[in-house]
Amino acid sequence: MEFRMEEVFLTEPSKKYKNEFSQMVQDYHNHGEIEKFDILKVALRNFESYTKVLIENSKGIELPEGWVPCCTYWLVNNHKILGTIRVRKELNSEFLKNIGGHIGYDITPSERRKGYGKLILKLGLKEARLMKLSPILVTCKTDNYASAKIIEKNGGVFDSEILDKSSNQFFKRYWIY
Repeated sequence: MEFRMEEVFLTEPSKKYKNEFSQMVQDYHNHGEIEKFDILKVALRNFESYTKVLIENSKGIELPEGWVPCCTYWLVNNHKILGTIRVRKELNSEFLKNIGGHIGYDITPSERRKGYGKLILKLGLKEARLMKLSPILVTCKTDNYASAKIIEKNGGVFDSEILDKSSNQFFKRYWIY
């Protein structure tokens, strides 16, 4: 699928995207990604409060203990939220330094394999560079071949593979300069 850049863009969370967000949450349910669905469906109960918290998190306002400022953006087109990317402004814990990294992203299940993963990371890296982050750590589960390919196509240089003892899963770590 091809798309023009002006039709797909990053935006900060906003209450104006409530219907699109609801559709995205339902998409996770429809594709059997129940863990993600359960996390996001809670936001629908008070969507305005949810978006407010995301904006405050980006500014470091009322962060839970141990959290870092994190900017959340939605990849949208004129009728749908295609994915989410989170850019953490610092790595203050061993978990973030080893597993979480600066950037985490996901594409809505029905929109995968259309090039949006590569695009969301490219646009998220632009935001990270505006925040003066360099180098930028991006990680993925070792068995997530699609994400590893996306990271590499965006300039990711493989650093190491590490076991997350809490989930008993291996993660690949990449640096983007």
